[in-house]
Amino acid sequence: MQLVTIIVPIDGCKLFIIEVDTTTTIPYPVDSFTLNVAQRCSFLCNLTDLDPTYNASRVKSIYIRIQATLSVYPQDVTSFIPPYENQCYPYPTFYNPLYLAFLSLDSTNSTPTYLATLATPILSNVTPPLDTNILDARPLFRNANGVPNATHYLAIAVGFGVGPSGFGDATVNGVSYSSDANYMHMRDDPPTGFTSDLYEPLLYQMVRKTNQLAISSPLLEAGNDLPVIQSDANGHYLIPYLACVDIYITNPIGGEHPFHLHGHNFWIVSTSDYPEAEFLYAEDFMQRDTVSVPAGGWAKIRFVADNPGAWFMHCHIEWHMADGLAVALIVSPDQLLTNGYTIPQSGQRQCEALQRFNTTYDPVIPSN
Repeated sequence: MQLVTIIVPIDGCKLFIIEVDTTTTIPYPVDSFTLNVAQRCSFLCNLTDLDPTYNASRVKSIYIRIQATLSVYPQDVTSFIPPYENQCYPYPTFYNPLYLAFLSLDSTNSTPTYLATLATPILSNVTPPLDTNILDARPLFRNANGVPNATHYLAIAVGFGVGPSGFGDATVNGVSYSSDANYMHMRDDPPTGFTSDLYEPLLYQMVRKTNQLAISSPLLEAGNDLPVIQSDANGHYLIPYLACVDIYITNPIGGEHPFHLHGHNFWIVSTSDYPEAEFLYAEDFMQRDTVSVPAGGWAKIRFVADNPGAWFMHCHIEWHMADGLAVALIVSPDQLLTNGYTIPQSGQRQCEALQRFNTTYDPVIPSN
C-alpha cells in the first residue's frame, strides 16, 4: 500500500546512515529512521556494539522491523482480522502495519527466540532523526563553492477535492495534471501552447514550437524579491537555463506527501518540521531527489536548472499522481536546441503507433 511512511529499527543495534537518495553521507548514528514512498537510505551496523540485553541472553538472531506509521491509516488496522468480512478480491486483502525480518548473528540462520512484542532496549547516545528527511545527516562530499543562492521562486500548493466528474481530484495550484497519452482526453486542448496530444510528448513540442509555448517568462511579483516562475495554467512551468529555483511546497491537508523531481537532484533547504535547518546548514544542505512534505506543513527545496527538457515533478503515492498531483517543469527549450537535440525517428514512430492505438481502441466496459 503506497500511503504510509515507515520506521526502520534493528533490535539492539545502532544504525549508521551512510547514504540517502544516492547522496553519500558522513556516518550518522541513529536508533531508527523514517522513509516516505520513493525515499532510499543505506546504513551499516556494528554487531560488536549490540546492546548487552541480547549478548547476555545469547540470542542467535534479532528482529529487523519495518513499522508503518499508524496515524495515517483511516481505521484501527491493528484490530482487523484478515481477510476482511466483505471480501472484494479473490485473495486475502488486509493491512499489516508491522513487517518483520531477522538478522542472524551466527551461521545457523535461526529465527529469534524472543517475542517480537517484547519491549526493545533504549540505546545510549543515539536518537531517531528529528524529521523524515534526515536533514541532520551531513553529505560526505560538499559543494566546492557551497550551495548557490536562489535566483528564482516557484510556489506549489497541494490540494484535494472533488472534480467535475464527481470523483476525487488532486491539484497543484488548483490544476489537476493529466496525461492524455495514458487517460485519453480529459480536457479540451488549449488553442495555443502545449497541447495534450495523443502522439506528441512535451519534449517534442518544446523542439517543434520553441517560441510558441504560451508561457510567460519569470515575473517580479508583489511580496517576492525573486522573479516568479510562470505557468500556462495547465500545469507546465517555464524555467530559464541555469536558474537556481527555490520551490516552496505547501501541504495544508493530512498525510505527508513524497514529492519527486525527475532529471535533477535538489537541496532540501528546510521543512515545517525542521525550519532551523535553513540557517544551521546554509552552505551544506542535504541533496536528495524525493522530499517528504509534512502534513499540514511545508517544504522548501532548491535546484539548478542545468538539464534542459520536460521534467515531471509529482507526488510518489501512485494514486495521488494518477489523480493529478503533479506538474511538468519545462527547462529552457532554447538551450535544448542549442545542445543539438532533435526528435529521433524511432521516437516519432512510437508516438504515431500510440496515436493509432488510442484512436482505434474501443475499450469494453465490464458489466457488474
